[in-house]
Amino acid sequence: MPAHRINWETVKAEYISGADSVTHQALADKYGCARQSVTRKAKGWDAARLQYRSQVAAKTLDHTSTTEAELRAKQLRVADVLLGKGIVAMQTMSPSNYAEALRTIETALEQARKAMGIADRREVEIDVKRLSDAELAAIIEGKG
Repeated sequence: MPAHRINWETVKAEYISGADSVTHQALADKYGCARQSVTRKAKGWDAARLQYRSQVAAKTLDHTSTTEAELRAKQLRVADVLLGKGIVAMQTMSPSNYAEALRTIETALEQARKAMGIADRREVEIDVKRLSDAELAAIIEGKG
C-alpha cells in the first residue's frame, strides 16, 4: 500500500484520455503503487477509454468537415469574383487582348471546380482556344 493517498479520479482520467502507452503498469509506476492496485480500480476504464476515443474521433471529423466546407465556400467566392472580373475585362477589351482575361477566367473556373470537388476538368471545360472571336463574344454576352 502506498504511503500517500492516490486520487483515483485523476488516474482514471489519465488512463481514459491517454495514449496506448498509458497502461496500468505505467500508471502504477507513476503513482508509486502496485499494478494490481490500478487493475482493481480500473473496472470499466477500457470501455470508457474506447468511448472517449470514439467521441474525440467524431468531434475531429466534424471539425474537419466544417473547416473543409468553410474553406471550399471561401474558395468558391474567390473564384466567383475572379470569374466576374475576367468576364467584365473581356467585355471591355478588344479581341486582341482577350488572352489575359481568358487566363483569369480559366483560373476562376479551376478554383470553382476544386471548391466543388470536380476533379476532372473535362466535365465542364470549353476549349476556348478553338472558338472563333464571334463564338467567344456570344458566350461573353450570354448568347452562346
